[in-house]
Amino acid sequence: MDELKDIIGYIRSVEAHRESRMVKVSLDVPDDGVGEALSRLLELWPEDEGPPFTFLLHKE
Repeated sequence: MDELKDIIGYIRSVEAHRESRMVKVSLDVPDDGVGEALSRLLELWPEDEGPPFTFLLHKE
C-alpha cells in the first residue's frame, strides 16, 4: 500500500459516517503530488464497484 504511505503524513483529520459510508479526510496539501497518490489509491478497486466509501477531500 505505497499509495497510502504517500499521503498519510498529510492527513490532519478523518471523519467517518457509518450510515452514509462517507469518509471525510482533511489534508494539509503543499503540492499536487498528493493528488497523484490519491488517484493511484482509488485505482486499487475494480471500476464497477469502486472503493467501499465516498472520498471527500478538504485541502487546508
